[in-house]
Amino acid sequence: MDEKQKLEILVNVYCVGETDWYAGRNIDEVINYVMKVFDIPQEDVEKDICLLTDEQMNTLEMFDDDHRTVLGTFREVLDSRIESGMEFPCFFASREW
Repeated sequence: MDEKQKLEILVNVYCVGETDWYAGRNIDEVINYVMKVFDIPQEDVEKDICLLTDEQMNTLEMFDDDHRTVLGTFREVLDSRIESGMEFPCFFASREW
């Protein structure tokens, strides 16, 4: 197994709230990232976070900034970001952007 394959196994996408998704190696890493970036108390983040299922990763689609072109499923976009060397944890997607 090469490094990309290992990272693919380790990185997950988490929904935080109703509109945002973040990618990270585990839930604690994502909680800490969101707390730091937005200065939100841990308990507020913890009550509003969930791991996406494989089905969600393979069916939710990400669009470009104009909301006209599908960039791929969440799984495809995550794989592409891993391939490009993106660092995690990070913001992944939002319904508001």
